[in-house]
Parts: sequence; structure tokens; C-alpha cells
Amino acid sequence: MHWFFALTEDSTAFRQYAEMIMVAVYTAGKFTSLIPHCIYDGGENELTAWLTKRGVRIVPHRSFVREALTELGRRKGNPHLAAALSGAFSRVELPDIVTRVGGAHRVLYTDCDVVFVSEVVPELEAHPCQYFAVAPEGSQDDYVKMNTGVMLMNIDRLREDLPEFRDYISQNLAELERESWDEAAYRWF
Repeated sequence: MHWFFALTEDSTAFRQYAEMIMVAVYTAGKFTSLIPHCIYDGGENELTAWLTKRGVRIVPHRSFVREALTELGRRKGNPHLAAALSGAFSRVELPDIVTRVGGAHRVLYTDCDVVFVSEVVPELEAHPCQYFAVAPEGSQDDYVKMNTGVMLMNIDRLREDLPEFRDYISQNLAELERESWDEAAYRWF
């Protein structure tokens, strides 16, 4: 199973995220059969060299909402908003990204702050998902407040609505801040 994570080089927490990614990649390689891909907005550096050496495919990508987030950050007096959030919104574009890199019907997406302690592929493959599967944010029986930090994604089904989903996000970007940005986009759409 293909595994994707995203990072933006100009994030103010780049070094911390890079360290978390290194742990995630190391533990995935040690315990799983996942095929790692880094959706990356930035230039070559020590991290990209480290990832490449470990078989991680670097997928250059700039989020479709990067400029809108930059403008929203200017209006809010937060020059770091776009760098902080555009990586998270890159998961929305996975249907197109996966098609570009060779295609898969289902993929795993995670944030940078994961650690793998055992094989996950058989368990993920055993559970179908109509569009995507996520876990609750806090309480195990709260199915509304979800966490998109780990997503099993049905790429084919998500691709069907991708143009409309992008439009929805673009038109509602400022409102999405009220409820955790991309998580709100998935929930509301």
C-alpha cells in the first residue's frame, strides 16, 4: 500500500516536522510494507537527501490554496499561515497526485507525527471505505469530530468529486478556520 505524508519547507516548524518524518519513515521501513511518498513544497536539502536514500519518493507539489492562504494570512496579520497549512491541504489533492505518480486505488495518508510499531497493511486492506476512513479526534464514539491526521483514502471515489471539493474549499477558506481547516472541509463537504 502506498503511504503519503506532506511537508512544506518554509514552515516555521520545518525542523521539528522533519525530525518527526524521519521517525515515521524509519519505523515504517522497520515494521511495515508501506511504500512511502513525501508530498513536498520546497527545495532539495538534507531531509530530501535522507528521504531519497531511504527509498521515499519525493513528489514536488504546491497546494492549490497556497496563494489564497497567503492572502488570508496577510489579512489576519499572520505571514506564516500559508506555510503552516498548505501541506495539510495537500492531502485533498491526493487523487490527482496519486494518478501522477503511478496510480493506486487506495492509499494511506498520515501527518508527520506518527510512529509505526507493527505491520498495518493487512488491517488497512481488510477494511473497505466508500470515500475515506478516519478516527475520532478525542472520544471514540464521536463520529463528527474526526481527525484527518491518519486517513485511509479511496482515491477513485475521491477523484469523482475533486473539482467540486476544491471549489468548495476555495470559496469557504476563511470559514474553515472555525473548525480546524481541512478537517472541517471534509466534514462539511
